[in-house]
Amino acid sequence: MALGNLYESKGALYSKIGKNHDAILILDKALILFEKVGELNGQGNVYLIKGDIYLRTGNNPKALEMYDQALYFFKKCGSLLGEGIVYARKGEIYQNAGENKDALVMFNKALIHFKKTGNLLNQGNVYLSKGKVYYTIGNNSEALKMYEMALPLLRKQKTHMVKPAFLLI
Repeated sequence: MALGNLYESKGALYSKIGKNHDAILILDKALILFEKVGELNGQGNVYLIKGDIYLRTGNNPKALEMYDQALYFFKKCGSLLGEGIVYARKGEIYQNAGENKDALVMFNKALIHFKKTGNLLNQGNVYLSKGKVYYTIGNNSEALKMYEMALPLLRKQKTHMVKPAFLLI
C-alpha cells in the first residue's frame, strides 16, 4: 500500500520536526488506507508513531493508549520487532513515572522479543534502560550487571553514540 506508506513516512517526518498536529492528521490518513486493505503492520506502525508523539509531548495516558493499539496489531500480524518496541516504549513511560517495577516488567518483555528477532542494538538499549532503573532504585550491583550486558551488544553494532532508548525502529 504505497500511498499508506507515504502518509506514514510523512507523518513520522512531521513528528520528528515537531509538527505534531500535522503529523497526527497525516497519520490518520495512513490509518484509513491501511484499514481499507487490512494492512495490520501498517496500522501498528501508525499507532506506534502516534504513541511516540504523545510520549514526547508528555501525554502518557494517550501514549499508552496508542501503544496498546499498536501492540494489538503487531500481535495480530506477528511482528515480534513491533511488539518489542511497544514494550520498550511502555517501559520508558513507567520508568519516567517512577513505576520501576512495571518498567522492568515491560523491559523484560521487550528483551524477549528483541532476542527472538536478533536485534542486538535494541537488546543493548534495553539492558541500558534496565541498568538505569536499577541505579535509580539503589541496586548498583544489578545496574552494573545490566550495563556490562549492554556493552558487548552495543559494541557489536559498532555504535559510538547510543540514541535515547528505543528511538530505534
